[in-house]
Amino acid sequence: MRSPLIFTAAVAALVSVSNAEIFGVELKNSWVHQTYDYSTEQLADPNKLESHLFRRQISTISAIQSLFSYQASISFGTPKQTFAAIFDTGSFQLWVRSTLCTSSSCRGLPSFNATASSSFTTRGQAAPRIAYVDGSSVAGIYSYETVSVNTFTIPNLLFVQANSTAGISDVDAILGLSLLPTSGFSMFFDQLVSQKLVNSSVFGYYIDESLNSGGFAFGGVDKARFSGNVSWISLTNYDGRSAPSIYWSANMKSVSMDGIGTINLGNPGYSVVFDTGSSLTILPVEFTDSLHNSLGFTKMSASQAGSFSDSLNLYTISCSSISKIPTVRLNFAGAEWVINGNDMQFSMSTNQGVICVSSIAGGDLTGGTNVGIKGIIGNSLLRSVYSVWDYGGLRFGIATPIRTKGLAAIFSSTDIAESTSKSSAGTSSAAARWEVLSLICALVIGVLSA
Repeated sequence: MRSPLIFTAAVAALVSVSNAEIFGVELKNSWVHQTYDYSTEQLADPNKLESHLFRRQISTISAIQSLFSYQASISFGTPKQTFAAIFDTGSFQLWVRSTLCTSSSCRGLPSFNATASSSFTTRGQAAPRIAYVDGSSVAGIYSYETVSVNTFTIPNLLFVQANSTAGISDVDAILGLSLLPTSGFSMFFDQLVSQKLVNSSVFGYYIDESLNSGGFAFGGVDKARFSGNVSWISLTNYDGRSAPSIYWSANMKSVSMDGIGTINLGNPGYSVVFDTGSSLTILPVEFTDSLHNSLGFTKMSASQAGSFSDSLNLYTISCSSISKIPTVRLNFAGAEWVINGNDMQFSMSTNQGVICVSSIAGGDLTGGTNVGIKGIIGNSLLRSVYSVWDYGGLRFGIATPIRTKGLAAIFSSTDIAESTSKSSAGTSSAAARWEVLSLICALVIGVLSA
């Protein structure tokens, strides 16, 4: 079942920093999806891609609702109609619930009304159904509309006007931030870059120590949120080749545990997706069983895990033993991702009380296309770094985070300009604005009920 929410936070802010305009975004409750697969055949043929563009494959991941989940506001149409959206690096599509949905699943929920917008046009083509692993799904019509996030506005952006949102009630839209699978298709951030509305094709992401808030910075990074240098990880395709991917994915070579040893993951390693739209981190069961046995975790019983036990292995440890969890290091070519013991776990309420659960779950990602993705690194571990997403340079960066709550932002793109020169959008004309968009995100934590 879906987990009830125990709290949420909403933040709105308006700040100016030198020549940049920084805008906070109000947040609402959220709904978490899972990563999907595309077949190589679909990607190779743009004509086939059209009919499969927004399809996710059913996999063996159970529903995970509201743990480490973020969203921000997005507006459609003229005049603007505003909705709550997940900003999702695990997908590139954009959809919003619409008034075309008349079923009970949409009744009484915020919905986009195309007839109230003077800038709406329809493509007149049905979009394939998006099927999610918890049984929920989205279907709709390809359409074009003016889409805005604060002062950033992109006209005639392709999106799915959803006419069916079965099982989805706690988010209105998803805005994809992953890489594009083919030329000729565009997304919101891609248009920000190509229209030079931001100074760089880089964005940064963090979660603060409270786990109640975090943020994106589009067009640069927030220097107040990390220390030292950014370590860069080259993106790889599903089979480990150094080639463009639709995912923010890379090969994890090994995992080390201080004072215990190292688990090697073979050649080329595990291909993992870095995904702000997923709550948990999910890796193959054989690996997670071995890892947690070494770390002193035990597999959660079905009575503890409830519906999570359907297809995920969750692992628990005595909350009094958190200080004994050793530092864990995820090893990539060119970078080491350091996870302290506290970030290796989170607390969760069950029918047996509060327990401490590993941030890494065990699940074998299969699905209809089985293109080689072995795991998802979601917000449960993304919180342990400041992450930098170099859209043009096809790199993913991590830095030591500064997670103090309530820090004043220090936005910059110049400090990373040299290392990201091939990804720079260039200097805009005098009439254009140099801007960085800050999304001050709120975290919704769920509690699992029996």
